[in-house]
Amino acid sequence: MTTESGQRRHYVKDKPLFLSGLMFAAIGALVLVLVRDYPMGKASNMGPGYFPAALALLLCCIGLLSVVLSIKSAKQQDIPEWPALPAIAIAAGVLAFGLLVTKFGLVIASTVLLLILSYNRITTRPIEFILLTIGLVAFASFLFVKALGIPLDLWP
Repeated sequence: MTTESGQRRHYVKDKPLFLSGLMFAAIGALVLVLVRDYPMGKASNMGPGYFPAALALLLCCIGLLSVVLSIKSAKQQDIPEWPALPAIAIAAGVLAFGLLVTKFGLVIASTVLLLILSYNRITTRPIEFILLTIGLVAFASFLFVKALGIPLDLWP
């Protein structure tokens, strides 16, 4: 739609809020589709699908509320530019950890995860990276394997 002067009228004022609302609503809708085959039960006797469906419905409501608020917002706000490399590094690190932890053990998988996530710290502060990696891997090994008793191999 255009105004009298020929300029486009923007209904969405707060674009980051609008996009995050769409994302919340889409994730909630996806979860609702995924749990539709689970028995729901009742509030007094919940089935395995009741709680995920309730959270997904709440997420959809939050998303729709965000979309409405982004349209009614008083201030115009554009989407700021963001670097894609950190987001790609996080996704790659989590994927690598998931693929490596069962075959190579927690120590190697955690080290690879930290290598991927600390791509810029390795070259600028290698000693700090090595000490941080040793500390975090030791803490994760103690916490998950010893303290919580999760059956993970530490080494291959």
